[in-house]
Amino acid sequence: MKFDFTFGQELIYVGFSGGADSTALLMLLLQHGVNVRAVHFEHGIRGQASIEDAVWCRDFCHSRNIEYQEISLLVPERMKNGENLEAAARRLRLQAWTELAGDVPITVALGHHADDWVENLLIRLGRGSNVSGLSSMREVLHFGNILFLRPLLKFRRSELEVFLRKNNIFDWRCDATNRDDVMQRNYLRNIMLPQWSEKFPPVENGLLRAAEALGIDADYLESTATKQFSFITDKSAVSLEFWRDLHPALRVRVLRSWIVAFTKTDFVPSRGFLERFDEELGSASTEPRLLDVDQSCELSFDRSEVWLRKRHLKPFSPIFWRWRECAAMAGFSVEIAPVIDENGINFDAELLPDILKIATTEPGDTMIPFGASKSKKLKKIISDAKLSAKQKSELRILAIPNGEIIWIPGVRRSSFAPVTQKTTQVAILKLCCFENATDKL
Repeated sequence: MKFDFTFGQELIYVGFSGGADSTALLMLLLQHGVNVRAVHFEHGIRGQASIEDAVWCRDFCHSRNIEYQEISLLVPERMKNGENLEAAARRLRLQAWTELAGDVPITVALGHHADDWVENLLIRLGRGSNVSGLSSMREVLHFGNILFLRPLLKFRRSELEVFLRKNNIFDWRCDATNRDDVMQRNYLRNIMLPQWSEKFPPVENGLLRAAEALGIDADYLESTATKQFSFITDKSAVSLEFWRDLHPALRVRVLRSWIVAFTKTDFVPSRGFLERFDEELGSASTEPRLLDVDQSCELSFDRSEVWLRKRHLKPFSPIFWRWRECAAMAGFSVEIAPVIDENGINFDAELLPDILKIATTEPGDTMIPFGASKSKKLKKIISDAKLSAKQKSELRILAIPNGEIIWIPGVRRSSFAPVTQKTTQVAILKLCCFENATDKL
């Protein structure tokens, strides 16, 4: 058996479960003179059998002087809400590889073979995956600074077992759950595919050719999407027009790349998520709308842009600022001067209470804008200012202790404590987040 891959002298990490496929991969790499380290993930799913697999893998490597590393994943304990065991295990393995790599690029070889390739294609087809999903099991795949290689995709499981026996290896680990035909993959492997191939022999090679062709098509779409993603790589806010102008086949890929780059996780958007995203792109609403990505971040839509931001897991707690004792607090700053400063918001210092309240807006908040005689709802004032979704989410207000709002940075100030001819000291307030904004006074 020969690889189509050329390996250098660097260390190759090998995912080693102890099954026939990963055992064959490990031995083939050694025969090709590759410097390897076997990495075994103990998932903690199958009780004693899982522990015995780890012992077997450890003994197999130690008896052959193969560098070995074992990582406990504790999958059942670390599952997220709505996540099945298979998805949780996949996520945790990827997380472990990422942690193992750190800031250094690494290469990881996995033992997936031709039968896995076909099974994965059919499972993804049944889920309604696009061409990237159907061909997700690639020979070469980059994820962050990890290069994943699957050198065995052209070999059948039976070929790998023959190879092992020829090399006097007759013992490998067999997962008993692989015989449970209630599971979809096992049903395909043990019942459907053998019967289909027996009835229609061309199916066996035809499915492999289809997997290869789909991979080529997916590569083209993904490379085109990568070019589009380069325009927004470092942006947290992207115009609605950018997303609307993308072909749907590119939009889903660019969106995923954008979110993955932000969250540093392998985010796979669901059909419902994509439908909601497209729905918001076509919305005529001028109100901010939110779309949850995961527990850590969300998408915010407004009239002109889509903004990717971290979720505020904890509400902002009001801060009471003794401004005469502390000149800066929570982004706000104050300076006392005899005259006004056109670059700040000016209040009569003698009329300003010693304690000011820094808070967020609440439903029903009102303010008497500077120059007006009647109060106006903050929601209307902020809407008229046409702030972006990002600006609205970061908005902080300044109030006096009784709750009366005196300043909305970047938007308006109130008529409270105006500077007049009788003013002897001016309190000049500024906020760095809005220092370049022009307040409507």
